[in-house]
Amino acid sequence: MQDRNEHSPEEVKWFWKEFNSKVDEFRSRFPGWCLGQVLYHSLCVVRPTLAMDIAKTDKDPFYASDENDPRVSEFYEYLVRYVGKVA
Repeated sequence: MQDRNEHSPEEVKWFWKEFNSKVDEFRSRFPGWCLGQVLYHSLCVVRPTLAMDIAKTDKDPFYASDENDPRVSEFYEYLVRYVGKVA
C-alpha cells in the first residue's frame, strides 16, 4: 500500500473537493448505504487505484456503519497521509 504525499496544493484541493462532492451525492442518492460504503465508493470514483490499494485492509471503511467506527478515522488518516490536507 502506498503512503506518500507528493501532490501539489492544487491536486490536494481538487481531490478533497471531488471526494466530498461524491460523498454528498452518494449519501443523498443511496440513503440506505452505511457510511463506509459511501466513503469507499466515493474514493472509487475519484481515485480508483487508491481504492484498490486499501481494499480489504485495515484502512478499508466499507463495513463501517457510522463515524464512530475506527475504520472511518483510519481511512481518513490514510487519505491525509497519501493525498494531503487542504491548507
